[in-house]
Amino acid sequence: MGVLQKMVHILSKLDRHNERWRNQQKEKLIAPLQEDIQLAEKISYEEARDKAIKELHDRLAQIEDDFANNEQDYPRKLFLIENCIFGVDIQPIALQIAKLRCFISLIVEQKVDDSQPNRGILPLPNLETKFVAANSLISLPIQRSLRSPAVEALEKELQEVRQKHFTARSKGTKDKYRQRDEELRNAIGDLLKETGLEAALADTLASWNPYNQNTSADFFDPEWMFGIKDGFDIAIGNPPYVRQEQIKALKPFLSKQYDCYTGVADLFVYFFERGYQLLNSGGVLSYICSNKYFRSGYGEKLRDFLGKNTTIQQLVDFGDTDVFTAIAYPSIILFSKEKANQNTQLKALSWQQTESLNNFPTVFNTQNFLMPQSALKADGWRLENTQVLDLLAKLRNAGKPLGEYVNGKFYRGITTGFNEAL
Repeated sequence: MGVLQKMVHILSKLDRHNERWRNQQKEKLIAPLQEDIQLAEKISYEEARDKAIKELHDRLAQIEDDFANNEQDYPRKLFLIENCIFGVDIQPIALQIAKLRCFISLIVEQKVDDSQPNRGILPLPNLETKFVAANSLISLPIQRSLRSPAVEALEKELQEVRQKHFTARSKGTKDKYRQRDEELRNAIGDLLKETGLEAALADTLASWNPYNQNTSADFFDPEWMFGIKDGFDIAIGNPPYVRQEQIKALKPFLSKQYDCYTGVADLFVYFFERGYQLLNSGGVLSYICSNKYFRSGYGEKLRDFLGKNTTIQQLVDFGDTDVFTAIAYPSIILFSKEKANQNTQLKALSWQQTESLNNFPTVFNTQNFLMPQSALKADGWRLENTQVLDLLAKLRNAGKPLGEYVNGKFYRGITTGFNEAL
């Protein structure tokens, strides 16, 4: 919802009267339907041609109605949700809440007309193929090179069916598109088997039903589920904080899929690398997450990965400040998918508990400091300004580290792995 509101705000500044936004939606619609019309004309199939022409005119009229008879933010929100925003969560209830929030956001932008059926309120879009329940950490080893022209043609039709389902209003129309979706998925699965894809893998793809709102897929593939081939521009999230003792069943999969894997890493570590994988080149990721990976042993590979593969733009460490009830020691990171150079600097902030969280924007703007990304070493991240980092470097160079005195044998006193007792 935050991304939606920001994008609506930007659109209102760039295109105050929605003229360019309206034309863009029409152009996006016209091209595929004109292909249907031309195909029908080639085979002299008059009924198919007339149907395609009527569908084009009906959809163009609907777009005009969306823009003309509602508040200006309604078509902005509607087409942003349709084309630009996607969500994935392992819990189906989270998807239901997200869809409800979208519905409410659209309803409040519609004009009420008591002289019209349903007081002029338009049916809400179908969001089943925009928000999916799936395990986003697990990807499937799909060999895209095995896709024949026939598979690509069916995949194109599948995307068109899901686009049409988005605006379907009657139960009969929805059922028709859902049935066609299933037929296409099964046909694609069969063709993939013929071209050499493992049968179990093809069946997994074909059996994923986006319209079943009570189950969660045990994999996530953005191209198969959303039609996104080149990655996302932006990825935002709040990775779940799950102790490593609770993910033993996942570890064999995680060890194969992630460079950041260590046997004792908590679950949230892998969401960083997965988010990176899902971005396009230059794409941006922002997470709210525990800061445990800043200094923990299991975070070393992650720190090394982020330092070598990303440009970190902003980093906020809240320390002991009680920001969120579900996260201990919260932090915020913002990075882009591009390698940093030796001169790259990031905006950093170590939050002071004496500051009011209500003043976060002001505090960040006035108290953040620049530090070189190269100062974020794999052995541990410390958010300090250049002067402090230089002083620490002098101290290290002038003395002998404690670790050398004890030959690296540090001890913690009495410890236990019996977490239930704690």
